Amino acid sequence: MQVGCIAMNEHQLGRLLRRLVLLSAPLPLAVLGAACGGSTSTIDSEGSGGTPAEAGTDAGGSASGGSRAGSSAGGSVSEAGTAGTISLGGAGGSISLGGAAGSISSAGASGNSCRGVPDSSCAPYASTVPRSCLGSEMPVAGTVLKSETCTAICSNNFGCSLSTVTDSTVTVQCQPGCAVGRRPAGLGQPVFCDTRAAGSYFAEIAQLEAASVTAFRILRDELRLLGAPKKLVRAAARAARDEIRHARATGALARRFGAQPRVPVIAATQPRSLEAIAIENAVEGCVRETYGALLATRQAKLATDPVVRAAMVRIARDETRHASLSWRVAGWLETRLDEAAKRNVARATQAAAAALIGGLANEPEVSFAALAGLPSPAEGARLAGQMQHELWS
Repeated sequence: MQVGCIAMNEHQLGRLLRRLVLLSAPLPLAVLGAACGGSTSTIDSEGSGGTPAEAGTDAGGSASGGSRAGSSAGGSVSEAGTAGTISLGGAGGSISLGGAAGSISSAGASGNSCRGVPDSSCAPYASTVPRSCLGSEMPVAGTVLKSETCTAICSNNFGCSLSTVTDSTVTVQCQPGCAVGRRPAGLGQPVFCDTRAAGSYFAEIAQLEAASVTAFRILRDELRLLGAPKKLVRAAARAARDEIRHARATGALARRFGAQPRVPVIAATQPRSLEAIAIENAVEGCVRETYGALLATRQAKLATDPVVRAAMVRIARDETRHASLSWRVAGWLETRLDEAAKRNVARATQAAAAALIGGLANEPEVSFAALAGLPSPAEGARLAGQMQHELWS
């Protein structure tokens, strides 16, 4: 692959996502697309079922050490600072990315004594592991563990908490997460997904969308401080406003299905190096958010619930634009990085893609997949694999 993310504008990316969805669609839709020239119709902003209500303003804020707030998901979004560590883990082991130096370390499955073994359905499960697997975290029952600890013990898309502690072992409750998107540094609160309830899924999505407001405001402020082109700064600010609307729309879906979204808690972090910013943008934007845009595009086309489908039509269009922004930011940042940093960004992108595919393959089956337009775990991994071939390899 290139040392950074390849050039990809919004229209090119949108065409690619629709093509991948078409190829993964049920046979009648795929045959229809082939008969009409091999392409899907363009998603319009109105949708077949109407549009979700939208509102929200960009509250602004400082680049570091300050605080911001925006209304979303039934409550306020709070955050401070700009930096942090990105943690990822694939099915084959744990991968840690982050820090000013942008170092990458990995542990394969063959030597990972901390990785538990879930049951065949990949539902929530308990894992008993050596106390050393907690690292520097305090072994206190009831503690919600950091995302990197959960990655090492559970899996890429799992959050976890500590249930029991003995002299030599700890038992960790692993909970699957269903959402994929851009996460801000400092998002330490895991997001859990009940695979039996659509409300839980949309509540998780709403929480991540609310957290993405912070992620884009941080990106906006960092781009401004770095002297980035104004169009990139404005696009990041617009994306933050979009995410407020997305949090409200998905929060409304959660409540429609009987769940209440939680407000994300985002810890204060330190200012980041240029390389750390580039690594996070590659991992969270070029990989996770780009796959999230693909997933939303699929939901906008295939969700059987008309209200869900209508909401996802607008979200898919916005998320495609956000993903395109990530690729454009990556291209601009690459011009400011030295060769060693570029290689670190490239390795981080590849590692994140591998972790995403492994995590998707191990995701739980959900009972409401057709309603929400979600792929099966195998299909999700296959879609991400196709995206890896197109964009990340």
